[in-house]
Amino acid sequence: MKKAAVLPILFVVVLLAVAVKAEAQQPAKIPRIGILTESSPRIEAFRQGLRDLGDVEGKDFAIEQRSWNGRADDQSKLAAELVDLKVAVIVTTGTTLTQTAKKVAGTIPIVMTFVSDPIGFGFVASLARPGGNITGLTNFGPELGGKRLELLKEIVPKTSRVVIIFDPAIPVQAFLIKEMQAPAAALGIKLLSFEFRARGPGRVEQSLLSLKNSHPDALMVLPSLSTATQGVMDFAMKHRLPTTYHWKEYVEAGASCTMAQTCRTCTAVPLRMWTKF
Repeated sequence: MKKAAVLPILFVVVLLAVAVKAEAQQPAKIPRIGILTESSPRIEAFRQGLRDLGDVEGKDFAIEQRSWNGRADDQSKLAAELVDLKVAVIVTTGTTLTQTAKKVAGTIPIVMTFVSDPIGFGFVASLARPGGNITGLTNFGPELGGKRLELLKEIVPKTSRVVIIFDPAIPVQAFLIKEMQAPAAALGIKLLSFEFRARGPGRVEQSLLSLKNSHPDALMVLPSLSTATQGVMDFAMKHRLPTTYHWKEYVEAGASCTMAQTCRTCTAVPLRMWTKF
């Protein structure tokens, strides 16, 4: 699962698994790929990756997409819909949705993306030999958390207080914050957590105003706040707060900095992972 080897092998993954399963079931029908995600831009990256391989949607494959809006009670329902459709494979984004898919998928193969600790959460036995019916990518979240703090320290050497904006509905984020405590202490940085619950236009800045009372030198935004990303960026720029995000696309949209792969790389890559099985 080395990063350098992932991109060349990833697309074939889903397609091979899909082709084999489709042949075993109904050769006359094109295979369906189920996608369980919280971000529609990643779906477009996924489709583009298939087009780059010369595969045509509607002819060589079909996509069944289910988008999660952040409500915990919707996760299982969306995953169950994909299972009921008898998709050949389920592609997930993030730890939470991978956990949900694992509970209901049965023997349906799962390709995970954007997962911080696949071994710790029980998705795979090891990175080299995943075992079971789950494989995919890790974004090495715990390790990169420390690197992002180092990046903030380089930008503003006097940084000593960093507020981490996280979504309490995403259990893995508490784990990421815990894992960043040691590197933060080594850098002389105090981490402060800020639960972000606001959604919808006009509510983001109002919610974030209270974090000013913490007198932060910088901010770190954990993933899965896609519905409020622009509002968070606007707030950070307005108050001149250096901020690190998890995806390059945020920087391209005007954010301060990031240390991550692009959504296209991380989402499209899984298509070759099934050659591992």
